[in-house]
Amino acid sequence: MAAIVPGVLVARPGALLPGHAVRIACSNLTGPELPALLGVDLLGATARPVPAARQAALAAFSGDAVDVVFLHGHLVTERLGAPIDGCC
Repeated sequence: MAAIVPGVLVARPGALLPGHAVRIACSNLTGPELPALLGVDLLGATARPVPAARQAALAAFSGDAVDVVFLHGHLVTERLGAPIDGCC
């Protein structure tokens, strides 16, 4: 099954530098966050998945439990229209 939906990787400044361990909120390793895990690896950083339900990912990011969150789905533009706590 494949789908085309918008997705945005939101990271703390400096989190995606090569050689750094990056905590990524993931619902599961083969779930919708898989492109984020692969992308972080391609950038040279080490992906460290942190279990977080899709609804809890932004809270984990705001609470400094993760460094990166992958926002996806048809409501991404609305979610990005509001400030994200802990970002920038």
